[in-house]
Amino acid sequence: MVAALLPAALLAVPGQQASAAACSPTLTGFTAPAVAYAGDKVSGAVSLSCAPRSPVKISLRSDRSSLTVPASITVRPGQTSAAVPMTAALVEGPQYVAHVTAGYKGQSLNHDLNVYPGLKMVEIPPSSAPNSVSVNIGLTGPAPAGGTIVRLASDNPAVTVPETVLISAGGYGVITGSGIQVRPVTQDTKVTISFTLGTRTLTASKVLVPPFDGSQKVSIRPGYSGDLYGLQHWEQFHVELANPAPESGVPVQVSVVDDNPAVRLETSSVYIGEGSTSGGFSLSTSDVTKTTRVLLKATAFQATAFLEITIHPRITAVTLPESAKSGTSFEGTITLAGPSDIDTEVFLQPSWGILDVQTPVTIPAGSTSATFKATSVPVDEPSDVFVTAFLGRTEFQSERVTLTP
Repeated sequence: MVAALLPAALLAVPGQQASAAACSPTLTGFTAPAVAYAGDKVSGAVSLSCAPRSPVKISLRSDRSSLTVPASITVRPGQTSAAVPMTAALVEGPQYVAHVTAGYKGQSLNHDLNVYPGLKMVEIPPSSAPNSVSVNIGLTGPAPAGGTIVRLASDNPAVTVPETVLISAGGYGVITGSGIQVRPVTQDTKVTISFTLGTRTLTASKVLVPPFDGSQKVSIRPGYSGDLYGLQHWEQFHVELANPAPESGVPVQVSVVDDNPAVRLETSSVYIGEGSTSGGFSLSTSDVTKTTRVLLKATAFQATAFLEITIHPRITAVTLPESAKSGTSFEGTITLAGPSDIDTEVFLQPSWGILDVQTPVTIPAGSTSATFKATSVPVDEPSDVFVTAFLGRTEFQSERVTLTP
């Protein structure tokens, strides 16, 4: 019964209490990744020689403001290590080395962390082909020696991507479609591609659309804005599909409604190849003597589009006197092939600076001509000059006028 009167401490397992009391921890280890990328959050660890009975505070310091660590971390009682969070700021610039120091009771351990440029941006660039997929990857700085490898993944089998893309040493990014395959979809399908570098993942998305089958919209648009005038040749127009052409392509027939003679089609059939949405055709206008409206038609499978174009009378003459005394003013006349149903604005430009002309000149709707004023500077010898008139994308050059001293 003597044992029952002994203190509880004396009943402990031999050696256990003595070991805890004897623990005087020292800093024995500081580990962390060797490499991180701008924008990364990584973790290191400090370790002690033994598990303390009370909290142990380890001081931390980084010599780079762009690589941050907490001022200290605590190793809890009974533990021999603690995690050290490290954050590489998403800053622009080349790679650098951050020196991180852990300290405890006069002891210090160092770790060098190489921080490489990280992901700055990712995108699937827009394309004239709706279902075309390429990737654009940008870094916060030049890739280090050996280059930077970015991991890729697609969330939809409609688009398969290579496992990795290499940005060559010194490069700030890459735009590539190499190794990317796009498969047809039967409905609008959003595909997201993930880009991973270090601990960060960025994403870019694109909506794939089903191929054109004639149930979607088709349209016609001019290659240039504005109205047309008589005797314009090989004017470009485009047939646009709402969805990309299927594997077999889309043949399109173009025609002039009622065979209006004001327009001659230079190309009447258009083929839009797989994946594309646009094909071109051209036409020429005749020498109309009044404002004329023409209806164009395009047929792609069972889809049809119409576009009305307007053709106005062209300039047929810019008349100047055969000669005029320099240093004086005189009149010229602009003549159209016929009356237009809108005001016609004509811009004038002399061939050189001895003549100044009024510009623009407006020919009122319903009229076929208008006069303009020209003023010359004094010359020492007879000098020839002419005027060029611009109307839409057409131009007309006058005969020469001789300015005399």
